[in-house]
Amino acid sequence: MELHLDYETYSEVDIKKTTTSVYTSAPTTEILMLGWAYDDNTSQLWEPRLGPLPDEVLQGLMNPSVTLKAFNAGFEDGITRHKLGVDVNYQRWDDTQIKALSRGFPAKLDDVLKAIGLPTKEKEGGQLINLFCSPAPKNHKADRYDWTNRPEQWRKFGSYCRQDVTVERNLDRWLDHVQQRPRPPGIVRLQAGSTP
Repeated sequence: MELHLDYETYSEVDIKKTTTSVYTSAPTTEILMLGWAYDDNTSQLWEPRLGPLPDEVLQGLMNPSVTLKAFNAGFEDGITRHKLGVDVNYQRWDDTQIKALSRGFPAKLDDVLKAIGLPTKEKEGGQLINLFCSPAPKNHKADRYDWTNRPEQWRKFGSYCRQDVTVERNLDRWLDHVQQRPRPPGIVRLQAGSTP
């Protein structure tokens, strides 16, 4: 069984200027929403403001027989650990980004989707992330934007989060049929503790 996950988060920490570990553990980092789906089921949305994490998601996180899927899974793992308090064995994560890189594709999700001809994410998604995931610019009246002062955009943000799950799952399925690129001859992987 597979559980596909995609968090959208808010933080005063600029994720582009720090590490995933610093960002996910920062006190101001919070979960705005989680898109999720089991196997090929329709993606669902959880918003912490509306109630606790659904039992079926928590059970999937806690069940060692469930494989957890995400694009850049280190982020999802960090948020799961620091913001939900669930410490998942790293071996349970199947990272679609690493799968793409190992097959010679770029690191950015939209770049991979364009390269293989799969539908890309909604272009408005980047604007919504800029709107909701960090503090408002200093010359704005609001300190930040959310469902209270931008309800229509928030609704679109939820749809974008659910779409992310579907897009990443489609990519993961596609990559499963592409072999990893072999290492060039003469390249030797060093064992831990060895020297070149």
